[in-house]
Amino acid sequence: MKNFLKNGGLVLVGSVAGLSVASAAVPAAVTTAISDSTADVGIIGGAVLVVMIAVATFIWLRKPMH
Repeated sequence: MKNFLKNGGLVLVGSVAGLSVASAAVPAAVTTAISDSTADVGIIGGAVLVVMIAVATFIWLRKPMH
């Protein structure tokens, strides 16, 4: 327990507790906006991944065979 306190564990636990209390006061509109943006990021990330795979496949097909 002494090592835990020396290493700043108490500060870490206090910070986490403070964050959980602070997030409890977030309005419902903000929570909805964050949820919607998470879905948008997933869609955009998927599209970027598909484009990257298409470019890599195109480059791979254009390489001359030995």
